[in-house]
Amino acid sequence: MDDLVEYHFDSIDCFNAELDDLLSLSCHNDKDAISITDRYIKLIMRYQSEFIHSLDELSGISHRLLDSNLFLDHTTLLLTHITFHYAMLTTLSDSQLVIPYSILYYAGVDDSRWMTFIVSQVSSQHRNILFHKIVYELQHYTAGHNFMCVPFKLLYEIGKMAYLGDSELKSITVETLRYIILLVESAPDEEESFVNDVMMFILVLNNQYRTSNIDNMILNTMAADIYSYSLFAQNLMFILNRETDTYHQSLILHLLHPLLTRSDLSDIFYTNDLYVLVDIVTRSIERLDCENDSCELLNDFLRVLKPLLMNTSLQSSSYKRHYIYNLLCSLVTPYLNRQVHTSTLELVNDILECWWKNVYDKPIAPILGVHVKHAIIESKHEGETGIILSNVSSAVTSDSEIV
Repeated sequence: MDDLVEYHFDSIDCFNAELDDLLSLSCHNDKDAISITDRYIKLIMRYQSEFIHSLDELSGISHRLLDSNLFLDHTTLLLTHITFHYAMLTTLSDSQLVIPYSILYYAGVDDSRWMTFIVSQVSSQHRNILFHKIVYELQHYTAGHNFMCVPFKLLYEIGKMAYLGDSELKSITVETLRYIILLVESAPDEEESFVNDVMMFILVLNNQYRTSNIDNMILNTMAADIYSYSLFAQNLMFILNRETDTYHQSLILHLLHPLLTRSDLSDIFYTNDLYVLVDIVTRSIERLDCENDSCELLNDFLRVLKPLLMNTSLQSSSYKRHYIYNLLCSLVTPYLNRQVHTSTLELVNDILECWWKNVYDKPIAPILGVHVKHAIIESKHEGETGIILSNVSSAVTSDSEIV
């Protein structure tokens, strides 16, 4: 397409028809494939202000290319070309960059092999140059929240696949992190989808800090002014409440744990929010078991429950105290027919020792290493809960056993 030629489209259907015509041009070699792709992307960039106003429309023009025979026949060639000749450019505007970012994002979401390929192309010596470039651009973004979610979506997918070295994490400044976190605080209610994309990026970035050798700057940024991030904490809780994806739940719990554990962050939740969080966590513990690969997720919820009960205002609260106690006892009482891994038993016992015994000075559930037959949990009087034991025999369990 000659850049000097002006096209006039009467409707988006005419525009899409022109895009289809481009993708159907004869392609005999790699040079043709690159030329057609360039014409396709440049046409979109020229007319995007007229015909691309929503994520659905952006997805549509991305998938037009991704579903074409042109892309299927030259996938790695075109992904490399789009990455280095468009996504990596610093001369394009934010609105123009949305186009290559969108294509790369949907390519990786549709087939994780292609995101793995993209990450391999832009990674060098534990440094992902595309990730670093996009993060730097965010603080100066001018295209509006409507399409700002696209770079956040792409960053999330890259962050899942890539290993970010300590030097790369150190290059993310406190100012940038504060700006990103405050996007959650300042977004209007109708931009829930945008907030979710920002949150998911923060969660996957937190996961990178967890496996690094440096301080977690997300936590340090929030600790410097925790009262500025109350909405962030609430959104974290709300996402956990509706999330069903195991990986996403783990990411959320991996951020909740240090928020509740660090003394300079534990006040980030309002008391009423803590009650809601107790409901979410205990409901999940009650639902999960050590079958169907749920054991590690169950353990993550238990790891969050301990600081939730011990490090917040709930320490002096009676909210669902006996329900929580009975729930924990159900995990160490075989009579209740719950299969529990040894690692889970250790976590439960730790909570009971530190919370129930030390805080409430009450007798606790049977200790680890004791097999309890026909144990019955009952409430003797209002406000008093105990365990009746019968037929107690010692049993030794290994780390690989299910009790």
